[in-house]
Amino acid sequence: MNSIIKNILIILCPVLILSSCAIPGNIGSDKIKIEYIQSDLSNDRLDINVQIPVFKNIENKEFENRLNEYFFNDIQNNANEFTKIAGEFSSDIPEGKKASLKITCTDRYNENNFLSMITTIETYTGGVHGTVIDVSSNIDTAENKIITLSDLFNDNCDYKKVLTKMLHTLAAENTALYGELWEKPTVTDDTDRSFYIKDECLVIYFQPYELASYGRGFVDFSIPLSSLKPYLKEEYYRLFED
Repeated sequence: MNSIIKNILIILCPVLILSSCAIPGNIGSDKIKIEYIQSDLSNDRLDINVQIPVFKNIENKEFENRLNEYFFNDIQNNANEFTKIAGEFSSDIPEGKKASLKITCTDRYNENNFLSMITTIETYTGGVHGTVIDVSSNIDTAENKIITLSDLFNDNCDYKKVLTKMLHTLAAENTALYGELWEKPTVTDDTDRSFYIKDECLVIYFQPYELASYGRGFVDFSIPLSSLKPYLKEEYYRLFED
Protein backbone atom coordinates (compact mmCIF):
# COMPACT_ATOMS: atom_id res chain seq x y z
CA MET A 1 0.00 0.00 0.00
CA ASN A 2 1.24 3.51 -0.81
CA SER A 3 3.14 5.06 2.13
CA ILE A 4 0.84 8.10 1.98
CA ILE A 5 -2.14 5.86 2.67
CA LYS A 6 -0.37 4.11 5.54
CA ASN A 7 0.17 7.45 7.25
CA ILE A 8 -3.47 8.54 7.13
CA LEU A 9 -4.20 7.19 10.59
CA ILE A 10 -1.23 8.93 12.13
CA ILE A 11 -2.02 12.29 10.57
CA LEU A 12 -5.81 12.29 10.59
CA CYS A 13 -7.27 10.12 13.32
CA PRO A 14 -4.70 8.24 15.39
CA VAL A 15 -7.31 6.59 17.65
CA LEU A 16 -9.46 5.20 14.87
CA ILE A 17 -9.30 1.72 13.36
CA LEU A 18 -8.49 1.46 9.63
CA SER A 19 -10.17 -1.04 7.37
CA SER A 20 -9.24 -0.59 3.73
CA CYS A 21 -9.21 -2.31 0.38
CA ALA A 22 -7.96 -1.33 -3.05
CA ILE A 23 -10.43 -1.13 -5.91
CA PRO A 24 -9.01 -0.85 -9.44
CA GLY A 25 -10.26 2.06 -11.51
CA ASN A 26 -10.29 2.62 -15.26
CA ILE A 27 -7.42 0.96 -17.07
CA GLY A 28 -6.69 1.22 -20.79
CA SER A 29 -3.95 2.00 -23.28
CA ASP A 30 -4.81 5.71 -23.22
CA LYS A 31 -6.00 5.89 -19.63
CA ILE A 32 -4.30 6.65 -16.35
CA LYS A 33 -4.40 3.70 -13.98
CA ILE A 34 -6.20 4.53 -10.72
CA GLU A 35 -6.66 2.50 -7.56
CA TYR A 36 -9.24 3.66 -5.03
CA ILE A 37 -8.33 2.96 -1.42
CA GLN A 38 -11.44 2.59 0.76
CA SER A 39 -10.79 3.46 4.39
CA ASP A 40 -13.20 3.19 7.34
CA LEU A 41 -12.03 5.49 10.14
CA SER A 42 -15.16 5.31 12.29
CA ASN A 43 -15.35 5.14 16.06
CA ASP A 44 -18.08 5.41 18.72
CA ARG A 45 -18.51 9.16 18.07
CA LEU A 46 -17.91 9.58 14.36
CA ASP A 47 -18.60 7.80 11.10
CA ILE A 48 -15.75 8.55 8.70
CA ASN A 49 -15.43 6.75 5.38
CA VAL A 50 -13.01 8.06 2.79
CA GLN A 51 -11.96 6.94 -0.67
CA ILE A 52 -8.48 7.95 -1.76
CA PRO A 53 -7.35 7.71 -5.38
CA VAL A 54 -3.83 6.45 -6.03
CA PHE A 55 -2.49 7.13 -9.53
CA LYS A 56 -0.06 4.77 -11.21
CA ASN A 57 1.83 4.40 -14.49
CA ILE A 58 2.05 8.12 -15.19
CA GLU A 59 5.17 8.61 -17.31
CA ASN A 60 6.52 11.44 -15.19
CA LYS A 61 7.04 9.79 -11.80
CA GLU A 62 7.76 13.07 -10.03
CA PHE A 63 4.39 14.41 -11.16
CA GLU A 64 2.70 11.11 -10.24
CA ASN A 65 4.04 11.41 -6.69
CA ARG A 66 2.97 15.05 -6.44
CA LEU A 67 -0.50 14.15 -7.71
CA ASN A 68 -0.93 11.39 -5.13
CA GLU A 69 0.28 13.73 -2.41
CA TYR A 70 -2.10 16.46 -3.60
CA PHE A 71 -5.17 14.23 -3.32
CA PHE A 72 -4.07 12.83 0.02
CA ASN A 73 -3.55 16.32 1.44
CA ASP A 74 -6.91 17.47 0.09
CA ILE A 75 -8.70 14.60 1.82
CA GLN A 76 -6.60 15.08 4.97
CA ASN A 77 -7.58 18.74 5.21
CA ASN A 78 -11.28 17.92 4.79
CA ALA A 79 -11.09 15.19 7.42
CA ASN A 80 -9.27 17.46 9.88
CA GLU A 81 -11.82 20.23 9.36
CA PHE A 82 -14.71 17.80 9.78
CA THR A 83 -13.31 16.40 13.03
CA LYS A 84 -13.02 19.94 14.41
CA ILE A 85 -16.55 20.94 13.34
CA ALA A 86 -18.09 17.69 14.57
CA GLY A 87 -16.68 18.38 18.03
CA GLU A 88 -18.05 21.93 18.08
CA PHE A 89 -21.56 20.81 17.05
CA SER A 90 -21.75 17.54 18.98
CA SER A 91 -24.73 18.83 20.99
CA ASP A 92 -26.72 19.22 17.74
CA ILE A 93 -26.54 15.50 16.89
CA PRO A 94 -29.85 13.73 17.69
CA GLU A 95 -29.68 10.83 20.10
CA GLY A 96 -28.86 7.61 18.31
CA LYS A 97 -27.03 9.35 15.47
CA LYS A 98 -23.39 10.19 14.83
CA ALA A 99 -21.66 12.93 12.92
CA SER A 100 -20.53 11.53 9.60
CA LEU A 101 -18.14 12.22 6.78
CA LYS A 102 -18.05 10.36 3.47
CA ILE A 103 -15.57 11.21 0.73
CA THR A 104 -15.71 9.48 -2.65
CA CYS A 105 -13.75 10.08 -5.84
CA THR A 106 -14.75 9.32 -9.42
CA ASP A 107 -13.21 10.03 -12.79
CA ARG A 108 -15.47 11.64 -15.41
CA TYR A 109 -12.89 11.76 -18.21
CA ASN A 110 -9.74 9.70 -18.54
CA GLU A 111 -8.13 9.70 -21.99
CA ASN A 112 -6.00 11.81 -24.32
CA ASN A 113 -3.57 12.56 -21.49
CA PHE A 114 -6.29 14.33 -19.56
CA LEU A 115 -8.16 13.39 -16.41
CA SER A 116 -11.22 15.00 -14.80
CA MET A 117 -11.77 13.86 -11.21
CA ILE A 118 -14.68 14.67 -8.90
CA THR A 119 -14.30 14.49 -5.12
CA THR A 120 -17.71 14.29 -3.43
CA ILE A 121 -17.78 15.31 0.24
CA GLU A 122 -20.89 14.42 2.26
CA THR A 123 -21.11 15.57 5.87
CA TYR A 124 -23.65 15.43 8.67
CA THR A 125 -23.18 17.42 11.89
CA GLY A 126 -26.82 17.74 12.97
CA GLY A 127 -30.06 19.16 11.67
CA VAL A 128 -32.60 17.79 9.22
CA HIS A 129 -30.07 16.74 6.61
CA GLY A 130 -26.39 16.86 5.87
CA THR A 131 -24.51 18.73 3.19
CA VAL A 132 -22.88 17.57 -0.02
CA ILE A 133 -20.38 19.35 -2.26
CA ASP A 134 -18.42 18.32 -5.34
CA VAL A 135 -14.87 19.51 -5.98
CA SER A 136 -13.27 18.86 -9.35
CA SER A 137 -9.62 18.39 -10.27
CA ASN A 138 -8.65 18.58 -13.93
CA ILE A 139 -5.27 17.11 -14.69
CA ASP A 140 -3.22 17.52 -17.85
CA THR A 141 -0.64 14.72 -17.87
CA ALA A 142 0.82 15.95 -21.15
CA GLU A 143 1.89 19.14 -19.34
CA ASN A 144 2.12 17.53 -15.87
CA LYS A 145 -0.10 20.00 -14.10
CA ILE A 146 -3.50 20.50 -12.50
CA ILE A 147 -5.29 23.10 -14.57
CA THR A 148 -7.90 25.74 -13.86
CA LEU A 149 -10.76 26.70 -16.14
CA SER A 150 -8.82 29.67 -17.50
CA ASP A 151 -6.01 27.36 -18.65
CA LEU A 152 -8.28 25.89 -21.34
CA PHE A 153 -8.77 29.21 -23.09
CA ASN A 154 -6.66 31.54 -25.18
CA ASP A 155 -4.92 34.24 -23.18
CA ASN A 156 -6.81 37.06 -24.90
CA CYS A 157 -10.22 35.42 -24.39
CA ASP A 158 -12.68 36.78 -21.84
CA TYR A 159 -13.75 33.23 -21.06
CA LYS A 160 -15.94 34.21 -18.10
CA LYS A 161 -18.03 36.46 -20.30
CA VAL A 162 -18.22 33.87 -23.12
CA LEU A 163 -19.25 31.03 -20.81
CA THR A 164 -21.70 33.10 -18.78
CA LYS A 165 -23.51 34.10 -21.99
CA MET A 166 -23.68 30.44 -23.06
CA LEU A 167 -25.04 29.39 -19.67
CA HIS A 168 -27.74 32.06 -19.83
CA THR A 169 -28.75 30.83 -23.29
CA LEU A 170 -28.91 27.21 -22.12
CA ALA A 171 -31.04 28.18 -19.11
CA ALA A 172 -33.43 30.25 -21.23
CA GLU A 173 -33.81 27.54 -23.89
CA ASN A 174 -34.31 24.65 -21.43
CA THR A 175 -36.96 25.81 -18.98
CA ALA A 176 -37.89 22.23 -18.13
CA LEU A 177 -34.42 21.78 -16.64
CA TYR A 178 -33.66 25.27 -15.41
CA GLY A 179 -36.99 27.01 -14.92
CA GLU A 180 -36.85 26.68 -11.13
CA LEU A 181 -33.51 28.44 -10.72
CA TRP A 182 -33.67 31.48 -8.46
CA GLU A 183 -30.48 32.99 -9.87
CA LYS A 184 -28.82 33.14 -13.28
CA PRO A 185 -25.64 31.07 -13.60
CA THR A 186 -22.47 33.15 -13.67
CA VAL A 187 -18.88 32.05 -14.25
CA THR A 188 -16.53 33.57 -11.67
CA ASP A 189 -13.11 32.84 -10.20
CA ASP A 190 -14.82 30.28 -7.93
CA THR A 191 -15.71 28.20 -11.00
CA ASP A 192 -12.08 27.07 -11.31
CA ARG A 193 -12.88 23.91 -9.29
CA SER A 194 -16.46 23.51 -10.51
CA PHE A 195 -16.00 22.06 -13.97
CA TYR A 196 -15.04 18.82 -15.65
CA ILE A 197 -14.86 17.20 -19.09
CA LYS A 198 -17.34 14.50 -20.09
CA ASP A 199 -18.58 13.16 -23.44
CA GLU A 200 -16.72 15.86 -25.40
CA CYS A 201 -18.42 18.56 -23.34
CA LEU A 202 -17.29 21.12 -20.82
CA VAL A 203 -19.57 20.63 -17.81
CA ILE A 204 -19.93 23.56 -15.41
CA TYR A 205 -21.80 22.79 -12.21
CA PHE A 206 -23.15 24.66 -9.22
CA GLN A 207 -23.51 23.30 -5.68
CA PRO A 208 -26.87 22.74 -3.95
CA TYR A 209 -28.31 26.07 -2.74
CA GLU A 210 -26.19 28.14 -5.17
CA LEU A 211 -28.85 28.49 -7.87
CA ALA A 212 -31.79 26.47 -6.54
CA SER A 213 -33.15 24.65 -3.51
CA TYR A 214 -31.34 21.82 -1.74
CA GLY A 215 -33.86 19.37 -3.16
CA ARG A 216 -32.87 20.38 -6.69
CA GLY A 217 -29.35 19.20 -5.95
CA PHE A 218 -26.48 20.06 -8.26
CA VAL A 219 -27.23 22.23 -11.27
CA ASP A 220 -24.99 21.43 -14.24
CA PHE A 221 -24.65 22.77 -17.76
CA SER A 222 -23.00 20.88 -20.63
CA ILE A 223 -21.37 22.91 -23.38
CA PRO A 224 -20.03 21.01 -26.43
CA LEU A 225 -16.30 21.63 -26.64
CA SER A 226 -16.61 21.95 -30.42
CA SER A 227 -18.70 25.11 -29.92
CA LEU A 228 -15.85 26.55 -27.84
CA LYS A 229 -13.14 25.84 -30.43
CA PRO A 230 -12.62 29.52 -31.40
CA TYR A 231 -11.76 30.28 -27.77
CA LEU A 232 -9.78 27.20 -26.74
CA LYS A 233 -6.04 26.73 -26.81
CA GLU A 234 -5.07 24.37 -29.63
CA GLU A 235 -3.58 21.81 -27.27
CA TYR A 236 -7.04 21.14 -25.86
CA TYR A 237 -8.65 20.34 -29.20
CA ARG A 238 -7.62 16.78 -28.36
CA LEU A 239 -10.44 16.60 -25.84
CA PHE A 240 -13.03 16.46 -28.62
CA GLU A 241 -11.13 15.77 -31.84
CA ASP A 242 -9.64 12.38 -32.74
